[in-house]
Amino acid sequence: MSVSTLDSGMNFSMGAATELKEECWSFLRRFFMEDSQKETRFFPVSISVFNRRLKDAMEVEYVLDGKGNPVLDTKTGEPVISSIDTMYLSNYVQIYIFPLTENKAAKVTDLVTSTTKLALNNKDICEVVKNSVRGFYDGSLSLEEAAAAAQIAVTEYLSFDDLIYNSEPLKEGDNQVG
Repeated sequence: MSVSTLDSGMNFSMGAATELKEECWSFLRRFFMEDSQKETRFFPVSISVFNRRLKDAMEVEYVLDGKGNPVLDTKTGEPVISSIDTMYLSNYVQIYIFPLTENKAAKVTDLVTSTTKLALNNKDICEVVKNSVRGFYDGSLSLEEAAAAAQIAVTEYLSFDDLIYNSEPLKEGDNQVG
């Protein structure tokens, strides 16, 4: 069985004037059906699939040697716990899932069910931050100085961006420079 995966950062829409409404709805229904969500490597949008994965993530499994015996940690002598699964938050962030306690599972559920906004990476802001903190990596800035430099650079970038994209056109009588 082959599985197709869509990036969790994708947004879907259907144009009001499309002549392919039924085909669009068919695709969207198929993507969000439980069977498709079971196969995704991203966080599923189906709460039943999410809950099933969370339950599976609470089951403890151990790393086994070639004879089927648990591998013991050399420091503690305890069996080494195996990761249960791997999930992706995006194409760049991979999370290894180890067995969760009930308390940690409840915290994950609270976080996921209380999330109300989608965060997207802004490559321009990432570049602004990267350029502003170079001094930390070459030793010319302390961590605190680099953090302050990044904050100033992003604030300036966003202020400039607001001026370009969100400003009202000048009207006659407005104060004008020059």
